[in-house]
Amino acid sequence: MRLSLKLIAAAVLLLLMAAPVAAAVQETTVAGTITNVNQAKGTIDIYADKMWNGVTWTGISVQFAADHKITGTAPSSEALAYLSVGDTVQATFTGVSSQAAWVTVSKVDGTDPAGKFLLASFGDPSKIVNSFQNNFKVTFDTAPDCESCSGSICTASSAYVKVVQGWNEKNYPSDAQMIPSERHVFKSPEGCLQELSVTFVKGEASAGLCSSASAVGRQPFSVFTIEVVPKGSVQDYVPVIAVPTEATAVPTPVPTQASPGFGFVIAVIGIVAAIGAVRRL
Repeated sequence: MRLSLKLIAAAVLLLLMAAPVAAAVQETTVAGTITNVNQAKGTIDIYADKMWNGVTWTGISVQFAADHKITGTAPSSEALAYLSVGDTVQATFTGVSSQAAWVTVSKVDGTDPAGKFLLASFGDPSKIVNSFQNNFKVTFDTAPDCESCSGSICTASSAYVKVVQGWNEKNYPSDAQMIPSERHVFKSPEGCLQELSVTFVKGEASAGLCSSASAVGRQPFSVFTIEVVPKGSVQDYVPVIAVPTEATAVPTPVPTQASPGFGFVIAVIGIVAAIGAVRRL
C-alpha cells in the first residue's frame, strides 16, 4: 500500500514538473520624483520615496540601493517629450533598479508622490494605482491579431477602452473601440471643465485568445497616452489605414489607321498633279 502511494506521489510530481508554467514578469510599483530624462538614451531616472504593496503606499523596500534611484527605459517617446525633471510620478517597472523598463509612468497632481489624482500617464493603464484628476478611471481589453503572434504574445489589432468618471456622487461610464494610433476624447458631464484624452499607441494581447497559439510565457503589455485636458481643447483622431491596391494594367496602344476618305482625297490630288505635269510636256 505504501509503495502504491509513493508511486502515485512520484507520478503527480512528474506531471507537475512537466506542466508548462507561465513566465510572468515581476513588476514593482513606486512613487517618487523624476531626476533625469535622457532623450538620447530613451531613459527616465526616478528617485523612489514609496512603494505600492498591493493595498497602500509604504516606505521604500531595502532591496533598492541607498540612493533609491531607478533607471529605466521610457514606455514611449511621448513620455520622454512630456515628462520633466522634478515631476512627481507613480510608476511601474520590470527588471532591476539599475536596468529597468518602465511599464507605465504617471504624473501626479501635486508634490506628494502618493497623491490621490493623476494628470497624465504613459504606458499600460492596467498598472495605474490611483485615478486621474476629476476621478477618471480607465480599464481596457485588447484583441489579438492571430496572424501576428510570438510565443505567448500577439500584436493587438484593437483595444476596447472603458472610462468611468465619478462626479457629483454619480458614475458616468463611456467606452470606445480603438485601433493603434487612434485618439478618443472621453467627455465629462456638465459642470466638469476637463475631459480625458486617450490615445492607444500600440498594444499586445494574450496568444491564448487564438486557439492555435500557445499561452505560455510573459504577460502582454500595451502603451497608451492618457491626459486630463480642458474641455474642447483636444479632438478625436482616427488614423487613415492605407489599403493596398493592385496595379492597373496599361492597355497597349493600337496604331491608328487613316480613314478611307482621307486616302481617296490624297490619291485624287496625286492624279491631278500627274495630269498637269503631262500637259506641260
